[in-house]
Amino acid sequence: MLEKSSIGIQIYQKFVWFVTCFQSLFLLIIRLIWGYQFLLSGWNKAGDIPGFTNFLMSLNIWAPEFHAYFVSYAEIILGFFLLIGLISRPSALVLTIIMFTAYSTAHADAFTLSLFKDPAIFAKETPFAYLFTSLTVLLFGPGLFSVDGWATRSIRRKEKYPY
Repeated sequence: MLEKSSIGIQIYQKFVWFVTCFQSLFLLIIRLIWGYQFLLSGWNKAGDIPGFTNFLMSLNIWAPEFHAYFVSYAEIILGFFLLIGLISRPSALVLTIIMFTAYSTAHADAFTLSLFKDPAIFAKETPFAYLFTSLTVLLFGPGLFSVDGWATRSIRRKEKYPY
């Protein structure tokens, strides 16, 4: 009886190992696609600061011009960092805050009750994929195929072989 269950456990462990091999590839694909999308989104906002400032004013955001510049350039710079996997988790944290702010202001109707009543409305909003991506990188890291991953491996190698 124990042998049959141990075979099942071994099969499950091999399955988990196999699927785990694709984590870094998955994170790379997400970072490449959505890092680039963040970069483009910020670029479009930076290209029309007066229009973006007016939009933020209509949402009663304090210091709208400051926030227009901040959000635009944060999306450009941090989107690029996300794309290449450089200081990924701090970048993802700032982008997550920006996306939660976007939801709670520009998409407040989807952010409040519909999140629990009808999650499809929440998921259909523009910031959803950006928020999901930034949360994924924040919680799981950038993966092996990133500048952060390379730096981590390099540091560990030097600790193991200091000469």
